[in-house]
Amino acid sequence: MKPHKAFLFLILLACASLSSCYHQIGTGSGGGGGGGNGTSLLNITVTSTPSQTFSLVNFGLQITTLGVTNTAGIVTTVISDPLIPPAELVRLQSDSHYLGASHIAAGAYTNVIIHYSQPAGSFYNSTNATLLGCAPATVCAIPPTTPGFVGGGITIPFSFTVTGATGSGIDINIDLSKALTTSAGMTFDLTQTGAVKTTLLPRSGQLANSLDSLENYTGSVTAASTTSVTVAPFTSVGEPRIFKLASNVVFNDPFSICPQPPTANCLAVDQNVSVDGVINSDATFTAYEVEFLDLAPTVHEFEGIIIAPPASGQFQMLITNILGGLFNPSVPIFPGQTVVVSLNSNATFFVDPKNLGISDSHLGFMGPSDLVQGQNVMIKVLKQSTGNPPITITSDRVILRYSSMGGIVNGAASGNNFTFSSVSPFFTGLQSPFIPLVQTVPNATTYDGVTSLSGLAIPANVSVRALYLNPTSGASPVIIAAKVRQH
Repeated sequence: MKPHKAFLFLILLACASLSSCYHQIGTGSGGGGGGGNGTSLLNITVTSTPSQTFSLVNFGLQITTLGVTNTAGIVTTVISDPLIPPAELVRLQSDSHYLGASHIAAGAYTNVIIHYSQPAGSFYNSTNATLLGCAPATVCAIPPTTPGFVGGGITIPFSFTVTGATGSGIDINIDLSKALTTSAGMTFDLTQTGAVKTTLLPRSGQLANSLDSLENYTGSVTAASTTSVTVAPFTSVGEPRIFKLASNVVFNDPFSICPQPPTANCLAVDQNVSVDGVINSDATFTAYEVEFLDLAPTVHEFEGIIIAPPASGQFQMLITNILGGLFNPSVPIFPGQTVVVSLNSNATFFVDPKNLGISDSHLGFMGPSDLVQGQNVMIKVLKQSTGNPPITITSDRVILRYSSMGGIVNGAASGNNFTFSSVSPFFTGLQSPFIPLVQTVPNATTYDGVTSLSGLAIPANVSVRALYLNPTSGASPVIIAAKVRQH
């Protein structure tokens, strides 16, 4: 395993030099709320389509500037912020990243212009030969010298009209199956046909009166009341979001942390939570589900992806999120780094059920033997080594959380399930001849690009955000989807 520091690490360091790293709605082109004087609020989100050639583990792309050109050739800047955290495109196969919003003049527009910084990521070498210096069946950082891994800009033709009546939105989809080519082993090129696609929001399947979803938003509470909660993915840095609590918001407490039944009164500063919500046209956010992951005061937890086959109670994990702040500021760990997790002999195992109606102790994730490459897990941090990397983390609790994976629908929906093939080889347990069954949950699984399970086409290109259970455990199905997106 090669050492890896994703571009997000640099952004977090930049943010850490400030008191915070809040991304504001642009005031030069407008502020929050409704339009005025012939302007309209334009929201921007980012999604991705998975690569069908490379098995990406993570891929960060920081869009620093976004502008739009009207029919008179006048360019209006919608987003301009060098401290916007990168969009993590592997996660965005199934989810959405909110870039920001600004007021622009009402009228007709002809294209979108984006500028971005040097991307960074890691991949699983699924070939039988060394690729970019990476041995077969190994996860490695994509070398920064890889062709195309530099900052740049691109203009995307896109005709759309905004009015002053209500806020609107545009989604920027990075199609990694088009943007990453096999030239020179791997080349990143957003000028490839279809590499960047723009669509007006909302997409099919969104909740009524919302532009897009902002789900599985996991972090620490920085402010709370009975009507709202502010969540930061990384305490003091990152992108804090203020969520208004919907009138019918569901508080999910799978680990019985709060008095039962859980309510907003249980929300507390420094508590770790996960929020499912929506992006509104006025650039605000509404939560319809809040899940309590830990009580306040601060509990230090790392979330990440298992990147090598676990053995003897240890596994390698690529950090994707840190909750509770830095565990050891003198030897800081940031998202994008790789650590070795060593489990205590008495470590406990839980499944994060959200509102899917399953038990927090589930066949397929009952102990160390159920840890498999590709799972997204959250660990409670007891101890952190201070020697040479990779740093070892000692933990006594592991929670199975949600992996993003893409594939092809190859079997018609039967009941609440469908079959799924051509999954990334990184998920070694889901390869042919095994054809995994994906379970959806009525009134809990959400959809994007399609309104329901029955709308999935064969052979549709889809991505899911799902619990990934050990395929050899006897659990069936081994993929339980909280989200299904048809591309």
